[in-house]
Amino acid sequence: MWLRETLTLLTSNIDHAVTTLAATFGPERVTRPQGTYLVWLDLRGLVPDDDPMAVLAVRDGVVPSDGAAFGAPGFVRLNLATDQARAATIAARVAALAGAVD
Repeated sequence: MWLRETLTLLTSNIDHAVTTLAATFGPERVTRPQGTYLVWLDLRGLVPDDDPMAVLAVRDGVVPSDGAAFGAPGFVRLNLATDQARAATIAARVAALAGAVD
């Protein structure tokens, strides 16, 4: 039972985040995970010096994993293995970044 509940929660978190981020940044910039709870977002060209970590951590209080550490500079990796409210907050704060860099 706990596994089903956990998978339902993760699927809900991912669906919400992918929908929110794709509506804001475009679907081509969001990678839906195929077997995990880690959503990738391409922020290349959207933030100064392609430094999404500094912008998100300082301005929005969201600290994703820096894609550069995984060979993907300009990308961030968002861990959505959390409760629904926190996952929704993460997606909303990252989406708000779009208004700050336009």
